[in-house]
Formats: sequence, structure tokens, C-alpha cells
Amino acid sequence: MFPEPPEEVRGRPVRLGVLGSSTIKHLLPALRVSGLRRGLHIQIHEAPYGQVVQPLLEPDSALKKFNPNAILLILDAWHICSDFHTGLTEDEVE
Repeated sequence: MFPEPPEEVRGRPVRLGVLGSSTIKHLLPALRVSGLRRGLHIQIHEAPYGQVVQPLLEPDSALKKFNPNAILLILDAWHICSDFHTGLTEDEVE
């Protein structure tokens, strides 16, 4: 969707990876429109439903192939307030 930016938008596109613990598809058009209002062409990669950690850890994930400039994590209240962890040590994360 929107492979080329409108003529009035200059510069390189922002490649945004979006990972969520709940349904996020309804937010993606608003992200694109908000970017256009600020002169940004945002290309979005949406991770599969509920996959937050997996795309970050898999060496050949679609997210890594997309090569985002930024990643937006959208977590629901249960994941924020629970004992959510990746099972990695601090050294492994680094």
C-alpha cells in the first residue's frame, strides 16, 4: 500500500516495524496519514497477530528482512502489567 510517496513529500521513507500483543491493523492507516501530515512517507511492516518477541529474535524474520528504521511496540494492559519476559538473560539481550 502506498509504495510511492505523494509528490509533496520529500526525503527517504520511514520504515516502521509495528509489533503488537493485540489487534493493531486498525491503527496502521492513522500512522500513515499522521506521517503524511508531517511530511513523512511511512512504510509499515506489521508483525503477525500477537507476535512481539518472535520477530525480534528470529534471524531470518520478515521484520529483519524489512529492515525498519524504528519499531513501535503496542502492548495491551495485560502484557504491560503481567510478568512478561522473553526468557533471555541481560547479556543475551545486549
